[in-house]
Amino acid sequence: MATPLWEPGKLYPPGSLVRPRTVEQAADAVVENAGFETGDLTGWTAEAGLTVTHNGVYQGNWALELSPGTYGFRAAKSNSRKPVMAGQVINAQAMIHQGASSTGNAGGMVQLYWYDEDDNELPVHADGNNVNNGSGGAIHASRVRGVAPANAAFVRGAIGLYRNGQNFPVNGDSFTWDYQYPGPPDGLIFKAVQPETGYSDNVEPTWPNTTGVQVIDNEVIWEGVIANRVVWQARPIMRSGATEPNWPITVGGFVADGTISWECVSRRVIDAKCPNSPYVLIAASKVFATDDDIVAFSATANPLDWSSVDDAGYLPSGLQQYGANPAKALGLYRGDVVPWNSQGMQVWQVNENPELMQLRDAFPVGSEYHHAVAPVSNDLFFLTQLGVRTVGVAGGSTNLQAGDIGMPIDPLIQAKLAENNYEPMGLYYPAQGQYWLFFGDEAFVYTMNQLGKIGAWSRYVFPWVIDDWTIRGSDLYLRHGDEVSVVDITRESDEMLAATEAGRVRQPFEWVIEWPYLDFGAMGVTKQLIGFDIVGTGIASIEFGYDQTNDSYWTTPWEIVADSVPGQILMMPLAAPTLSVRLTYTGSDTQRTGWDALNLYLQDFRTAA
Repeated sequence: MATPLWEPGKLYPPGSLVRPRTVEQAADAVVENAGFETGDLTGWTAEAGLTVTHNGVYQGNWALELSPGTYGFRAAKSNSRKPVMAGQVINAQAMIHQGASSTGNAGGMVQLYWYDEDDNELPVHADGNNVNNGSGGAIHASRVRGVAPANAAFVRGAIGLYRNGQNFPVNGDSFTWDYQYPGPPDGLIFKAVQPETGYSDNVEPTWPNTTGVQVIDNEVIWEGVIANRVVWQARPIMRSGATEPNWPITVGGFVADGTISWECVSRRVIDAKCPNSPYVLIAASKVFATDDDIVAFSATANPLDWSSVDDAGYLPSGLQQYGANPAKALGLYRGDVVPWNSQGMQVWQVNENPELMQLRDAFPVGSEYHHAVAPVSNDLFFLTQLGVRTVGVAGGSTNLQAGDIGMPIDPLIQAKLAENNYEPMGLYYPAQGQYWLFFGDEAFVYTMNQLGKIGAWSRYVFPWVIDDWTIRGSDLYLRHGDEVSVVDITRESDEMLAATEAGRVRQPFEWVIEWPYLDFGAMGVTKQLIGFDIVGTGIASIEFGYDQTNDSYWTTPWEIVADSVPGQILMMPLAAPTLSVRLTYTGSDTQRTGWDALNLYLQDFRTAA
């Protein structure tokens, strides 16, 4: 039910509610010609030396300018005088273009000037930040938060420009503010608070604009209150323009975009204690980074903060490390942070609370290959000068020569490290249970079998150099140049760029299984190979090596169907003390190829065999 209007000469008991018949007209918050787009000073009163030009424009085609040859401070005040109440807060902004003047020789600011009820300018005014160090073509914002003084009745916005030296243009543009008319708040009504019923006057009183203020109306005393209702109205506060703006590239620069003003900011970590190291790790909701012989860490859940007391700090790894070399690698082992230098590693228990961090252990097993570190299952794989090792084995034995998962391919890894052509990159591919170690276009892949069983190494050779990798869901993606490929275990060919514009082509690849030379019994005794059987899928090419002192001695490749169990054995008469076997399969996207078993039929040449 609507609150009734006030009526003259009416009897009002205590608690009666009314709303005024006459409401003071609200002031328009718009500043005339706020962007000087009339091409002149319409709506502004400007001191001598100020004009409107096309220079230093932030938005539109025109801007205020301090004329060349004019020195000192000059202000342009808006003619749009707005009513205010004492204590009212107004935020204003203007865009200042210092031009080519060096710091301190020219600048400007946004201002708010206060006036009393007789329109006399008060001796105090509000000044925004002085923009005087943005030379080089950047536009910067001057902002002010003004509080109306006790005797203020009106306010005018202004832009002030000055020149102390040099004679380059200096400009101001786009005055904005959040001024609101200080009239009655929404829902303001009046309640009769006199002790007895009384008559209102024949003339409507002058209603106050705020709650809690009383006014006498003959025998009635009215006090402002807010009606118990809520009105919601949706309106867009920021809307981009129809075309993309010309983005500034200077930090602190602004550009207008519809009703939005964009500022160029830097997302760099500017904390002086951030080590800016390439060796980083995330653990315990913090970022850890090496810093010479220590490991610094950020504040919890805030990688921009490296200085907060009792939150950010460092691990004193330099007090426990082997040798004097800096830390060059970081890894995560069962929730603990593991830093390495070239001579040793440490295991640190970490926590969001720095006081709970402590050293668990240290081992003389070093590494300098940060990007080769990868948590794998319940262990941590890393690369040393000798080969791939695990924290679980290397840490327990404190000896790189002890048996570990990387021992079978140590010679191959050492050869790649000696070439020093590519930085090694390691990853764990959970969907296949594999650890991958990249060297350019080659990847050494360790595939884990059942828990507690020894896995097997493979070597993948790609037709491109792998620059980076990522895992999305259960898929492994590899970047090579400007191309990104996904690893697909159902494919046995690589997608290649075609030589023409006809599109892409698929190139089947070969995969090879080669055994080392085996004695098949007593060492040094010649064995007679009679034949063999093979179980598998697809077409395979088989070769036999018969001189372990010369790796070029192999039988002629024989292409066979990779399943010879039905029928007779495949005959291969050959005699040698040791034998090696090489199987080569050609990939196919229509039929999967694979090897399951190989059986050799041999006879020992010894008399007692």
